[in-house]
Amino acid sequence: QGVSGARSALIAWLPCLLATVWIYLRLFNVTPYLPINHFLLPLAFAFTLAYLSAVLGGQVRQAEFWANTDAMTGLGNRRLLDRIRDLESRQTSERYGAAVAIDLDNFKPVNDGFGHAAGDAVLVAVAEKLRAHFGGRGDIFRVGGDEFLILGYHWQSRMDIITQANAFLKAIMTPLQFEENYITVGASIGIAFHDHKAGFEGMLRHADAELYHVKANGRGGIRIADQRQRDRRRSEPVIFADNDETEERVARMFGTSHRG
Repeated sequence: QGVSGARSALIAWLPCLLATVWIYLRLFNVTPYLPINHFLLPLAFAFTLAYLSAVLGGQVRQAEFWANTDAMTGLGNRRLLDRIRDLESRQTSERYGAAVAIDLDNFKPVNDGFGHAAGDAVLVAVAEKLRAHFGGRGDIFRVGGDEFLILGYHWQSRMDIITQANAFLKAIMTPLQFEENYITVGASIGIAFHDHKAGFEGMLRHADAELYHVKANGRGGIRIADQRQRDRRRSEPVIFADNDETEERVARMFGTSHRG
């Protein structure tokens, strides 16, 4: 970092230095007279200011990026999520149409039995699987130790979000090799879709509530919140296990594969 900063400073001030030397040598007739001599220093100084401004802007953007990024997984962190929540509370952007809350199952035994290095490896692997299934479909966050959240873009169909969640649930069950051991974790997932009645915060709350309903009823499943379901039969569990009937049952539940 120090070497990079010194290099940037040298590049920034080099034109001013060269212009000063050129004009100084002109006093002794070493350099020729040119009409542009009168503008050398102002031009050099303008370049220096522009270059330093660009470098500083890049450093600010880089600092902002790392401040909003989880260092271990490279996903968005809670700080970034809180900023989005604050912006959405001021003016709804309708950028997001779904919230997928994920909590890993049996993660604590990994740390206790294999050490924190193994736990870190699991988190990195989970982040890669999330990118594989939800990359381009939404923004992905690590919001806690083993808690993740996907904010699905509004143009994604409900069926696509649910299908990817189910595919992720299957993928995460694949054992991960760490050194000479194979580690298996699962996940509990709660999904909620945006509706104008509940708003953005309501969508997050509903996804979180569905997640913890799954956790309290055996784990390893997906529960989907739906406005009609909440109004009609809120207490009835709707947990979609990891099987081939999931998509058919979801299609029957919503009656369509797209948001209304």
